[in-house]
Amino acid sequence: TWMLNEQEDPPQLQEQYIYLAVQLQLADKSLIYSIITIPTEQLGRFIPIPRRHSRGRRAYMILDDIIRYCLLDIYRDVIDVRRAQAYTIKIT
Repeated sequence: TWMLNEQEDPPQLQEQYIYLAVQLQLADKSLIYSIITIPTEQLGRFIPIPRRHSRGRRAYMILDDIIRYCLLDIYRDVIDVRRAQAYTIKIT
């Protein structure tokens, strides 16, 4: 995870990885930006959702969406974030 600011050069993103480009709105309404590497090598990109019954189709959730859903929890202990948006990106 990288927190971006105007004083530093942006990180070099690598082709084999998937990232979330994150916009965070702080309590004072200022915006900051971050890049999160999606850990697909450790977990895979598609996460199976447990079934209630043994019959039927299997359901999956994309790891990007799980992380996106938890963004406020991820950053809450680090900064006073009130709102978060994220977009999946991949360099090809």
